[in-house]
Amino acid sequence: MKIVHIGTADTDGGAAKASYALHKSLLALGHDSRMVVGYKYSNDAEIDSVWFNRGKIRRRLHQLFIGKAEEITGLQSLIQPFRSVFLRHPFVRGADIIHLHNLHGNFFSHTILPKLSALAPLVWTIYDMWPMTGHCTYPGMYDCEKWKTGEDKCPALFDYPPIQRDTVAYLAKRKKEAYAMSKPHFVGPSKWMCETAKKSLLLGNFDVSYIAQGIDTDIYHKEDKKTARKELGLPLDAQVIMVIALRNASRKGLSYVLDSLQYLKRHPRPLIFAVGSRGLVEPFVADFPVKEIDYINSERLLNTCFVASDIFVLPTLADNLPLTILDSLGAGTPVVSFDVNGVHEIVRHMETGYLARYKDPRDLACGIDLLLQDDDLRNKMSQCAQQMIISEYSIRQQAMNYVRLYEQRIVSRRSIQN
Repeated sequence: MKIVHIGTADTDGGAAKASYALHKSLLALGHDSRMVVGYKYSNDAEIDSVWFNRGKIRRRLHQLFIGKAEEITGLQSLIQPFRSVFLRHPFVRGADIIHLHNLHGNFFSHTILPKLSALAPLVWTIYDMWPMTGHCTYPGMYDCEKWKTGEDKCPALFDYPPIQRDTVAYLAKRKKEAYAMSKPHFVGPSKWMCETAKKSLLLGNFDVSYIAQGIDTDIYHKEDKKTARKELGLPLDAQVIMVIALRNASRKGLSYVLDSLQYLKRHPRPLIFAVGSRGLVEPFVADFPVKEIDYINSERLLNTCFVASDIFVLPTLADNLPLTILDSLGAGTPVVSFDVNGVHEIVRHMETGYLARYKDPRDLACGIDLLLQDDDLRNKMSQCAQQMIISEYSIRQQAMNYVRLYEQRIVSRRSIQN
């Protein structure tokens, strides 16, 4: 089967890494899988960038002029002058199935979906709520539910991807028109996302299937903690709390981690291991030892970070099914997070981690304290996490489920044509 994936990037960002892992797993199953992306970071021959390639100057100019024009005018994803390149790309024209991933990275326009669907059936994985809103990715952060009934007077024009004019009603209308003519089959990587899609005005009348997000258990698995700490230069006898610290990622809740530290009763103080961007944690943390390292683009090294940590804390404020949480659980490291959106499907309270009350740093600290003080509980959670990942969230199982969906879509297309 010839499958082509279209998405923002191949290896940069959670959705990109998820689509890349699926692509690799489909190759391993013997299928002809390829990717056409906006931004390419790997050297894989079966992945092609539409026109950006690795040219940073070209990419920056596009972001500056096209991206800014769409932001100022409010015509999000509608100006894109290179949209037709996808329709002519040899990967796309030879595909049996076209699998769409994240499309809001300033490289694609949903207005070409009808023409794409004429080439091959469309499957679209929903990583956030952008496909079902006028412009934003997580309206729940702003207590907005207009995506259920109709877009009007957006309360969060600044939310990613931002727009400066309130054109959300028009944008939602254009999306609805494109969907009606292309009839994509939507897939939610979490049950929460599937339920949310079915409640939405834009996707409520479409087929939405649940296919659990998978991770590569050959990469994310439990290893020797002492060896991992030696590799990273972490103290062998300390309690280690891993956090993600990324600039422009307030949605991931780092501020709540910092707020929770004042409630921690642990002595000696645990070490805060911040992965992502230096300088986001240490200047704001008193009386705690801190180890900061820059963004990691090596999955093997990222697994080592999880293995070296006693717990992983990610109090995300809005999320589908965070890939970093799946990776941590695959490495056998329990997670402390907020009970929000699809997180509870993988952070199962007192089984694979601790779910704190939403936006409650005191309860977050309670979960951290509880897990750090009880070695037996952490070990039990570690075993439960690994069993859950292997049985429910393996990348191979995800790929096989997609293959079945692809086959159904191809057969359905042929029956209509005949």
